[in-house]
Amino acid sequence: MDEICHNGFVSRINSNKIYVRIVSQSACSECHAKGACTVSDKADKEIEISDYKGKYHVGQQVTVTMRQSMGMKAILLGYILPFFVLFITLFITIQLTGDEIAGGLIALGMLVPYYAAIFIFRKAIQRSFRFELKET
Repeated sequence: MDEICHNGFVSRINSNKIYVRIVSQSACSECHAKGACTVSDKADKEIEISDYKGKYHVGQQVTVTMRQSMGMKAILLGYILPFFVLFITLFITIQLTGDEIAGGLIALGMLVPYYAAIFIFRKAIQRSFRFELKET
C-alpha cells in the first residue's frame, strides 16, 4: 500500500481528536537558490485526526500518513471534476448561444454551485479521507 507521509507535531488534543501541525513545502523550497527566488513556498497546515490509537501529548513529533489513493481522490474533486464542469458547460453554452463571452461567464458561474456542493457535503467528504498517526 503506497502512503503519503508528512512529519509534524501534535498541536492540540481534544476529547476525541488530535490536531497535527505539518509544514507543507514545494520541492523548490529545498533549492540552494531559494533565497533569491520568490517561487518557493512553505505553509503550515493543521490536520484533524479523529480515529487514532495510542497515547499522544502536545508537542510530540509524529508522522501523518494517508493512502495515496486518497490523494488522487482529492485531486479528482478539487481539480479534474471542476475542469470538466467548466469545459462541458463552456462547450454546450457556445453551441447553444454562439456567444463566447456568455459561454465563458456561464461556465465560470457553474463552478459556484460545484464548490457550494463541495462545501455542503464537506463533512461526508471529510469522513472519506482517513489520516493515521505513527510515532517518529
